[in-house]
Parts: sequence; C-alpha cells; structure tokens
Amino acid sequence: MTFNLAGERELMTIDMNASAVHFIEFSYNTGSSSSSTICTAMRSNNQVPVNEYSLDGGVSWTILKDLRYYYTYRSPTVINIPVPQAARTESTRFRMWQFGFFTSGTAAWALDDMVIGGFVTANDSYLSETFEPLQESNWLFFPGGQVTTGNCNATTPALYFDGSGEGQQHATTKIFSVELQPLVLVNATLDASLPTG
Repeated sequence: MTFNLAGERELMTIDMNASAVHFIEFSYNTGSSSSSTICTAMRSNNQVPVNEYSLDGGVSWTILKDLRYYYTYRSPTVINIPVPQAARTESTRFRMWQFGFFTSGTAAWALDDMVIGGFVTANDSYLSETFEPLQESNWLFFPGGQVTTGNCNATTPALYFDGSGEGQQHATTKIFSVELQPLVLVNATLDASLPTG
C-alpha cells in the first residue's frame, strides 16, 4: 500500500480484540530507491508516519512508535513494534498516520506484509517444513523466495532466494510458541557466487 497522493495520509484498523496481540510488524520504505518523481522521499524526520493506538474509538491516541529515524529507508525494511500491555484490550484501534497535508508525490511511504499478532493456540507449538511441497500455512511471508531443487547444490526442494529484485528477501514463519529448551534445526546453504549489494 503506497501513500503518495495529495491530502491527509492515514491507515486505521477497526476496533479489534487485541487482548492477545504482542506486536505489529510490517515492511516499510519511504519514497523510491530510484529517482522517481512519482514517489519522492521524505526530506526531514518531521514528515515521518507515527504508529498509535486508541482505547476510546479514536477520540484520543497514544504513540506506539514514531518512525523518525526511518525517514531515509529507500528500500523495504521490516519493522517490529511491541504492543504494550496497556494496549491489549478487547477494543483497541491502531493507526499509522502522517501529520500534515502533503501534495501528490511528496514525502511518500509504503507498507507491505503487515501483521498485527503474536497470539498462539495450543496447536502452534512447533513448525516443521520439508518444502515437499511447501506448507503455506507455516509461512506468513517469503518475498523473493521460491521453492526449487538444484540451486546452491540442494538435492531436495528448498526455499531459494536468488538476490534479484529490490528490497529485502526473507522468510517469516507463522507465529508459534517456543517452550523452554527449544530445538531449532536449520539447514541453510549460502552461495558466495551470488551478486551482493
């Protein structure tokens, strides 16, 4: 979702049951990594969006996080914001808004892959993935990833990121509970011949 049109810019949820919510996570960037005139970046940190919550239907707001130090992020960056206990009610509203009135294309920003969550059920205590086939319910997002065989000398299917395209390439698992003495096994292969930068 891109915010680059003229006027006020705001993204707001409805009042929701946030009693089990622990974080808000999203991919965020300002402007464009190219010299685009459609999405010019913010020029100062007083143009950044602010994340807030309301417990009274939007009458008053409390700041969760302002993105003042993120105004130069031209490529998508994953941001995780802890939700405080005070905001975990049965009727909480969240918003992200940019103070002021902007002309079209100026101080632009974009959001993607947003999660308001952190709650787990009794059945969400483990994650197992062989990629034969990909169990999409295990993953929230994997931008830039694809399941292939043969890349990086893999002999079985693997989630592969080839480094092409803009932005971060990462995999975000479903939310699950990690108990005491967890066992995490990851088989990863990094290929130094891929382009960097």
